[in-house]
Amino acid sequence: DEADILPTCDISLDSFPQPNNWLRSDPIEVHSGVKTVLVTIEYKTNNCSSYSDKGGKYCKNYFHLYEHQSWQPTSPDPLANNATYHKIAKTAAPALGIKVIQTFRVDVKRKYIVLAFNDRGSCSVFFSVTVSYYVCPRLTLISSLVLLPQTVAPANNSKPVEVNCVTAAFHEQGTLSLDCQSDGVWNISSLNGSCICPEGMENAGGKCEGIPRNMINLNNVAVRF
Repeated sequence: DEADILPTCDISLDSFPQPNNWLRSDPIEVHSGVKTVLVTIEYKTNNCSSYSDKGGKYCKNYFHLYEHQSWQPTSPDPLANNATYHKIAKTAAPALGIKVIQTFRVDVKRKYIVLAFNDRGSCSVFFSVTVSYYVCPRLTLISSLVLLPQTVAPANNSKPVEVNCVTAAFHEQGTLSLDCQSDGVWNISSLNGSCICPEGMENAGGKCEGIPRNMINLNNVAVRF
């Protein structure tokens, strides 16, 4: 999911109270099996020291990112009750005054996540927020005739996944299992099994197809008439 967000610039305010701005997302439904999502923020925060008055006594070079998780698609008002929100991070932009991109990790505990941004006096512009997760893609291993299903990547390390032969092929040897890594990459070297095509068929780019009738085999040498 991705969204464009409006700017905030509560600076040069010396009167009480300190700014306390909140921006919430709609509830984000997380697919079953996802253990971790990545929140990527594209934003710009101006440096308080770039203003003649240093931006006033409340000026901040950062803001905070919070999350709320629940089993229902609810979005509590943090101004009324911020205890239901858990702080993920205090942003520390690698460079102030220019557009930057940072990614934060959120461990999934419930079905719905609400993201909330708390500004206490920064001059920031949010360009986009993207919520994503890794999957190991659906893939065919041509040489071994093995079909890898699209699989949600684990939160850490890797997990073994049972795989199958492509259509018409059958299990020849080894174990039809290999590891899906947390970065969404299949560990092909962990596969120690393979499949073969049945008699009368051949591996044609990862598919079992019939051998042409005008081809016969003499002493394992293919001869075409």
